[in-house]
Formats: sequence, structure tokens, C-alpha cells
Amino acid sequence: MSQVSEISRLVGRDSEITAIAATVDAVHAGRSQVLVLTGEAGIGKSALMSTLRERAGEAGLLVLEGRAAEHERDVPFGLAIDAFDDEVAGLHPRRLESLGEGRVADLAAVLPSVARHTSAVAAHAGPGERFHYHRALRALLELLGRERPLALLLDDLHWADDASLELVLHLLRRPPRVPLLLALAMRPADPAARVLDAVRAVESPVVLALGGLGRDAALALLGDVGDPALRDRLQHEAGGNPLYLRELARAAEHREGALPDTLIAAVQRQVAALPPASRALLDGAAVAGDPFDPELAAAAAGLDPGDALTPLDRLAGADLVKSIPGDRRFSFRHPIVRRAVYLGAPEGWRLGAHERAAAALADRGASAVVRAYHVEQSARPGDEAAIALLTDAAHASMNASPSTAARWFAAALRLIEGDDPQRRIGLLAPMALALGSAGRMEEARAAVLEVLDALPDEPTPARLALIAACAEVENTMGRHAEAVARLEEALDALPEGGDQESRASLEFQLTIGAAYRLDVPSVARWSARTLAGAEGGSDRALVAAALGASALASYWTHDVETGRPLLQQATAAYDALTDQELASRVNAAWTIGAAHVFAEQWRMSADRLERGLAVSRAFNQDRLLGMLAGWQAMSLSNLLELDAALPVVEAGEEAARLVNLEYHMAWAMWLHARVLYARGDALEARALAEETRRLIVRVGPGPFKESALVNLALSLVEEDPERALREMKVAGGEQLERLDPVWGTYPMWACAQACVAIGRLDEAEAWAAALERHPGVAAGMGGPVTRAAGARATVLLARDEAGRAGDIALAAADGAARLELVSDEVEVRLLAGQALAAAGRRDEAVAALQDTAAKAARGGARKWVDSAGRELRRLGARLSAGTARAGSAGEGIAGLTGREQEIASLVADGMSNKQVAAAVFLSEKTVENHLSRIFAKVGVKSRVELTRVLTEAR
Repeated sequence: MSQVSEISRLVGRDSEITAIAATVDAVHAGRSQVLVLTGEAGIGKSALMSTLRERAGEAGLLVLEGRAAEHERDVPFGLAIDAFDDEVAGLHPRRLESLGEGRVADLAAVLPSVARHTSAVAAHAGPGERFHYHRALRALLELLGRERPLALLLDDLHWADDASLELVLHLLRRPPRVPLLLALAMRPADPAARVLDAVRAVESPVVLALGGLGRDAALALLGDVGDPALRDRLQHEAGGNPLYLRELARAAEHREGALPDTLIAAVQRQVAALPPASRALLDGAAVAGDPFDPELAAAAAGLDPGDALTPLDRLAGADLVKSIPGDRRFSFRHPIVRRAVYLGAPEGWRLGAHERAAAALADRGASAVVRAYHVEQSARPGDEAAIALLTDAAHASMNASPSTAARWFAAALRLIEGDDPQRRIGLLAPMALALGSAGRMEEARAAVLEVLDALPDEPTPARLALIAACAEVENTMGRHAEAVARLEEALDALPEGGDQESRASLEFQLTIGAAYRLDVPSVARWSARTLAGAEGGSDRALVAAALGASALASYWTHDVETGRPLLQQATAAYDALTDQELASRVNAAWTIGAAHVFAEQWRMSADRLERGLAVSRAFNQDRLLGMLAGWQAMSLSNLLELDAALPVVEAGEEAARLVNLEYHMAWAMWLHARVLYARGDALEARALAEETRRLIVRVGPGPFKESALVNLALSLVEEDPERALREMKVAGGEQLERLDPVWGTYPMWACAQACVAIGRLDEAEAWAAALERHPGVAAGMGGPVTRAAGARATVLLARDEAGRAGDIALAAADGAARLELVSDEVEVRLLAGQALAAAGRRDEAVAALQDTAAKAARGGARKWVDSAGRELRRLGARLSAGTARAGSAGEGIAGLTGREQEIASLVADGMSNKQVAAAVFLSEKTVENHLSRIFAKVGVKSRVELTRVLTEAR
């Protein structure tokens, strides 16, 4: 059946075709749309995708089309390659170069057409940062979409490889900033649930769940069957499935007598009538894959490739296969037909066919990744060449698709004969790493436990190191009790006076587990024991990490006198480490960076965490990338360096999503929302906060959940103070007593602000008094002292004691400035400006507000710039020219909307306003208005300057 005739027989799908037409029209008009088709095999998804392709092409959209194949579901980015590679192969090199060297290198790691023309190597090599490949492909879509709207059609997503599926989820969360129709078709099985969950966050998605055709439509498809009774029987057996209707009708036409019981039997009957050569080639094609090239199909079938064309013509004539326009390959009439043919071939024959296909691919010089599927299907136990190839394929897949790598490691393990524990360990260890990177933590833990079972029970350094690694996985998963029991059992088994460094390493894992649980006394106890065992040994990174954890515990309890010298020692020890030493224990960056955060030494924290991130990337130690990025983003945001914090926090969120641990994701998403809120991106911050709130509901009870919900409520104080107060009390307790003692000062001030906003001044007074009694204030910690002053000034201003409020807030702001507590300083100085204005001290108020705006503008904190600007306008003043320019420049390219970025890119490519207007379907006047805003945000005055800034950014 031809494609045209298939489309013409789309009976009973009028509403679906109308929806498809509407989505195409919307994208043609400059909007983006997501369209999802779900339904069982044969229900008509591919036919509707064909209709969509036809409509999109007629509307002038650039159509990129990919179809996942069952036999390629373990080829990293196989679906993406199918969709992008041919189009990219035809691009002028200069267009690709406009993406920047880093993006081109990332694309070369994914797309063969790019790899052939560049020697660049992606800087982000670890599996934990494979989201950089997703970003590069998104940037490619934006490049392609500059000329005309796009349609990216991805069919049979249920067979997609994990890397391509992660790309789809990324595009749903971070849609390209060009008009794009993203159409996905899949069966209602894994990964449909994950995709549909991501689709819910998309604005106005179109989700079409296809059911069976009604009786009239089903009978219309059976119009060629003359016998009414037979038509009724076919309609009943097919259950409204269009493919089943056509295949059962086809079987009835070609063979008299009883109908087959299943669709597969119907297809196999048609195939059985073929001449032997055609049947053999068809069987070979089913092994070679769908789509297939005739030579590989012939090799799999054991035929001479030169003799394959005549049988191939017979197959095409029987409508079992069809040619692919512009390609030498052929595809089966439907994937179910390929499946029926494959299952109909004898099992022994299939083994040999896969072996012949693997050999043919080897003769072509195909990579281990491409050959691995056929080798896995055909290899015999003990086949050393197969074990080596599968291992090579696993290592080659690790960065782009660790889940695929885990499959090939497992396949190699199955081929090992006899009792060879060391060899099994050599494959299990990287398999555990791959599973962990893929977010399959339970399986990663099982692999580590299998390695432990294979080792002797003696407490050797290798076994103890593995126990520590297993406990680290369990702590990451939140299985703290099991980690504690495992570590304590190992410690009890160690002889007195034995290997002190191994003992200290186990004790350090108990320290880390206690920190995850927010069990401060245990952090102090175990970090002290770790330090006692590690000092004087060769593991200098363990000493630094233990010192950092001890300092963290001290600051956690506001014991500044103890914590300060410990943190100084920890920082000196950390700075003295070589990169190699730090790479062996990246947790040192976490404990020391976190200790500086709890000490509110934001600059020290940001610098140490930056080094930890760099070393993690350089040495492929990416298990803590998301955690380190989160702490660094927190430090940078408290310094109000939001332009620097945004890419860090975005990377942390992407890394957390790839690991797929809900509380890691929730923490990263909250930090991202916090940065967006301070940057003035209120709508985006609110949407992300709501998504985070829904996610946290699924997280088990514990201090993290309570703290996270309180932190989310903080951003509601201005918008809905009553709700913010209620949610903070529900999560943290009436006095926020369930919160971490260090972070409690932030929501306490927020509670005072919320009470003032809703007129509950006595309650606001109580919060201010409680904050003044906080242990952090008694210890003289700069942050709590500043927040206590802010809460007191808030209450005083509400009680019409504006002058006193202004003096207190101004003094607190100056104190915060001396300690480089920039975020606290800006907030309390803004309050000082408001209070001084209310007290009639205009000049002092203007000076405080100008200072607030200037400091906020430097790092892109537009929320505070806007707040200060509003207060100044009330006083009849304006932002200084320098601050206004800094505020605009601070927005930078990252501050542009999606449409503004698109227009800016087109201008940088040399297009005139008229050409830009035609490309983005806007009027020339609208483009001019956009350009005015772009110039202001980027801080430039001409198209030439804008082009220079964009070129440098790329």
C-alpha cells in the first residue's frame, strides 16, 4: 500500500485531523506546539504522523522526521540521528560554526554528519553532564528555526534509545526559542508515563489518545471484502484497530478458509506464500532491522548481495516492504509486520543470521556500538571476541547513554564462563557506575553488592573501599539506615590498630550520611573520628574533607569559636591538594564548600566549589556535579551574582534530573526558582516553584521536605503573605522549630514581613523578638544579626517609628557590606530607604535606594533594581544613569525573551528588519519595537554592537 493510499484511508479520524491542522496553523503563525499521539500498535499513529508531515510541508514548515527502531534502541541518540543528521549534512559549515566551538563539539559527539567535519572534542565528557548534548541539539533547532518554523516529528517513541528520550524530555522542559511543532507518537507503555508527565508542564499541549474505530468506520476500511458476514466477523476480531482490519482483510483475500486467530498469524500466512529467495531475504531484513539496507539483509539471510534485487522487487510488489524516498534503504509495511516475520523465523536460524549481520557490519568498519546488538543476540558463552566488543561498546556509550552502557556490560557478563570473580568485578564495577549515572540507583546498588559477594570476606583495602562506595550510593538514595548498618558492621570487623585510613574512610561515610539526615551531633562525632584516623596518613583529601565536616558541624550549632579555626585549617588543607588528590575524594569540595555556606562566607564557598566542579569534570568524577553546582549557585545568588548563578543552577537542575532522585531534583529546582525570582523572572520562577512543590509532595517525610516547603513559601511573601505564613508554619512548625537551625533566620524575618503585610503587628513583634534571641545572633554571626535587625526595622516602620527603623536598617546594611553579605545588605538597605523616606529624610533615602539599585544591578538582580526604582520614583528621583545602564547590561543576552533572542540572532546574521519580519511572521514595525527593547537590555546602541556582543557570547 502506498503512503498516499494509506493517508486517503484515514477514515474515522476527522477530529484528530482537525487537531493536527490546528497545531500546524499555530506554528505557522509563530507559536510553538506539542502534539502527542498515543495508542496501541496499529491504531493509526504513524498514518496520522504522515498526515502531519504532509500538512506541515504544505504550510512551509521545515520538517525533521525520525522514527525509533526496536533494533536500535541501544544506539545512543539513534532517534536523534535519524531526525537531524541528513538535514545537518546539508548545512553550510559557517552556519554550524555560528553555534560556537563548544556547541559544535557537543554536536559532533552525537551526529555523524558533524563529526565528519570537525576534530573538536566536547569539553563536558562525563555522563553526569550529558545534558550538554541536549542543549547543543536544542541550539541546532534554534539555528534551523531562524529561517522558517520547524516540525520535529518523532514516531515510535516507545522504542527510542535512552539518550534520545532524555533529549525529548529536555525539549519539553526547555523548548527551543523558535516556532516549533514537536510531535511525538508512542504506545501507552514505558516511557509514555514519563513523557506525558513532562508534557503536563507544557502550555496548551495537544494529547490525542487514539482508540479503536467505530463500527461504520471499521466497515468502511473493509470495503474490498465482499461477503457481509465475513466483514462483520473481521470487524469484530479487529476490535476497531485499523492495522488489524487491513491485515485480516488481506489474509482473507489471499487465502480461503478459516481466518487466522491473531494478526501475527495473518502476516505469517502471507509471508509463507513467497518464493524461497524472497522469504529468505525478508527474514534477513527482519534481522537487519527496520529500516534495512538490502545488502545487510542479504548478508543476514546468507544470500549473495548481487542476487538480492529480484527477491526485493517481489517483496515490494507484495507490499511487504516499501522504499524510502531519497534513501537506498527499505522499510517494512508496518513494524508489526517486521515483528511477525522475525518471530516466524526458526530460532536457530535467527542466531546465525545475527552472527552473519555482525560479521557484515564488521567488514564495513562499523563501530562496536552498531554491532553490539547483533553480537548480543548471537554470541556464545566464552566468546572472547564478543566479550571484548560488548565491553568496548559499553565504554563508548558511557557518556552519551550510561543506560545503554549498562546493558552492554551486562551482556558481556553473561558470556563469561566459569568462576572468574576478578573478571566479573572488572565489568560489574563500571556497570554500577553506568547504572548510577543513568539514575537506576537500585540496580547500581545491586551491582555493587554483587561485587562485594564476589570478594573474600577479609577486610582488605579493596573490600573496605567498596563498602564505603556502596554506603555512598545508599546515602544518595536516602537509605541511611542500611548505610549505617553496613558501615558499622565493617568497622566492628576491623582489628584494633589495623588499617587506620580504611577505618577513617568508613567513618567519613558515616559523617556524610549524618549530614544527609541533618543529624548534627553524629556529624561532629564521626568527623572527629575520621580526622583522628586520617591525620598523618597519605590521604590528604580525606583530612581536608573531615576538617570541613567538623567545621560544618560547629557552624551548624552556632559554635563560631570552634568552627572558625577548623574552617581555616580545612580551607588551607583543601587549597594544598593537587587536582589528582581532590579527584580521588570530591566530597572534600562539598564539605568545605558547605561549611563556608553555613558560615555565610559566600565568596570563599563559591571559589572552592568552582574548583571542585572543574576537577570533577576534568577527572570524570561526576557523581556530585549536581550537588556541587547547587551549593555554588547558592553562594553566587547570595553574592547577587545572578548572571553567573543562572547557568550554574540550570546545570545543577539538569544533572539532578538525569540522576532521577526526587529530593535532589526538588532541591535543584528550588534553587533555580530562587535565582529566577531574584532576577525578576517572576512568572517563570512561580511556575518552577509550583512544579517543585508538586514534586516535594512525593518525597518521604523528613527535615529536607520541611525545609524545602518553607523555602518555597518564602517567595510568596510579597504576592500572598497570608498563604506564605500559613505554609511556613505548616511545614516548619508554629515557631519553625522543625527547621535547620542555620536557615531558620531567613523564614523568621519573612514571617515578620508577612504578619506586617496582613496587619498582625503583635505577631510580627513576636517574630522579631524570637529572631533577636536566635543562637546565631548571640554568636555574632553576620547573617542572623542582619536579619534580626531587618525584622525589628520592619516592625518599627509598621508602628510609625520610621526614623528609628531607618537607622537600624542602615546600620545593619553597612555591617552586612563589611562582611560581603550582599543579598542581605541589598534587602535591608532597601528597607532603610523606605523607612528614611517615610521619616522625611529624603536625601538619605535617595542615597540608600541608589546604592541598593547599583549593587543589585551589577549581578542581574532586577527584582531589587525594580523595587528601588519604584521607591525612587515616589520620591521624585530616578535611578542614576550608571545604574540604569548597569541594570540593562546586567540583563544581558540571558535577559532576552525567546522572541527577542530569535530576532537578535537574525540581526546578527545580517538580516534587515524587513527580512527579519518575514522570517518570524511579524510586521516590520513590531520588529523595530523588539529591537529597541533588545538594545536596552543588552546595553548596546547599534546593530553592529549587538552583533559583536552575540558573536562573543557564542
